[in-house]
Amino acid sequence: KATMLGVLGRRGSARRVVRMGHRALREKCRAVGRDEIERGETAALVEEMKHVMEEYEGAGLAAPQIGENVRVVVVGVPYSAVFVNPVVRQNKRLEAEAEHMAGGKHICLWEACLSVPGLIGKVKRRPFMEMAYQDLTGKHCLLRATGHYAGFLQHELDHLDGVLYVDKVQAGDLFFQEEFQEREAEVCFGDSQRCEWGECVLNVQ
Repeated sequence: KATMLGVLGRRGSARRVVRMGHRALREKCRAVGRDEIERGETAALVEEMKHVMEEYEGAGLAAPQIGENVRVVVVGVPYSAVFVNPVVRQNKRLEAEAEHMAGGKHICLWEACLSVPGLIGKVKRRPFMEMAYQDLTGKHCLLRATGHYAGFLQHELDHLDGVLYVDKVQAGDLFFQEEFQEREAEVCFGDSQRCEWGECVLNVQ
């Protein structure tokens, strides 16, 4: 069945996750400057983001979710990672291979979001993504993600362009989490996908 992404956790952080309706969630984020990386400002922000993500028990967090208008994402699954200035790139050959493995051009994921508490919705995502980004030293890297990990990253990168997963949910596919749990077997029927988590990280010279 489709995978659920994102979990609403406790709220013990000094900084709060902003919720749908906050202007920061609808703005296009600016790129992080080299000077901000060199001065350690980006690393300090990332530490704050990781703390908030852990306190809220989230799978990932984008900077605008704590009100910061910069292109930074942190994730905690399947392992901890930081993406600064991520940019999606095309790779038609690998996209076609991933679509063949998934049995179609899209996979369906049941997604939740810390900024949209209490709701869960089904979203169509691409089964492959190639992403260029910088690490906290400013080094340029490349990541290729397939399956659920690709969809998960698409959810986080959407935040950097002012897009929420609920914007992509079709009528009838958005639920309160309690009702979803009661009807999960029914609403997820037919959502089986032939895809798995997976990624390959390469350095770009």
